[in-house]
Amino acid sequence: RVVSFDGESRFSFPDERGRLDLSLEEQRGGLGEVELHSLADFLEEGERALGEQPRMLRHRAAEIDGDSLACIYYTSGTTGMPKGVMLTHDNFVFEVQVLRDLLPLGSQDVQLIFLPLAHIMAKLTVMLQLEVGFTTVFSQGADSLLEECREMRPTLLAVVPRVLEKIQEGAQQRFGEVGPMRKRALRWAMEVGRKVSVLHR
Repeated sequence: RVVSFDGESRFSFPDERGRLDLSLEEQRGGLGEVELHSLADFLEEGERALGEQPRMLRHRAAEIDGDSLACIYYTSGTTGMPKGVMLTHDNFVFEVQVLRDLLPLGSQDVQLIFLPLAHIMAKLTVMLQLEVGFTTVFSQGADSLLEECREMRPTLLAVVPRVLEKIQEGAQQRFGEVGPMRKRALRWAMEVGRKVSVLHR
């Protein structure tokens, strides 16, 4: 059984019929024996089951331990077919504890999430928020990331290297367009950033 959290799915590239967007009904037609449910259907089914068995959640929670499966994350498939990685609750607890001990974060910090929650790094930093208690802000996308950084002033920004490269490219392009005083200020700010980065390692 598969639950679709959105009524419509979008391909990265058009399929053989030239379609980019597929409705829930169109998705159902291409899954063969796999059952596809909307989120609304899934929630309705859960409410019905809880009405029949009010203690079901408590019983299921009592059966979960550290070795129980928490979720399955899929690789991008860039080196072949996508592979499902089975992660347990203990896997997540360990990762969050390591991040908590490595990163000097507290309740006063602000995280700006750019990555989708389907990305394991984004999932871990959201779980880290639950452990540490900082604030999380969700980005609207790549086009608004720089403006959001100016507005939110995040102290934690978990991104893949390519995003940082794009930010650096944009800063270097603007660097060539400013006057000598601003260039001196930018050089000073970058040097301070490097020193702070070294101290935090």
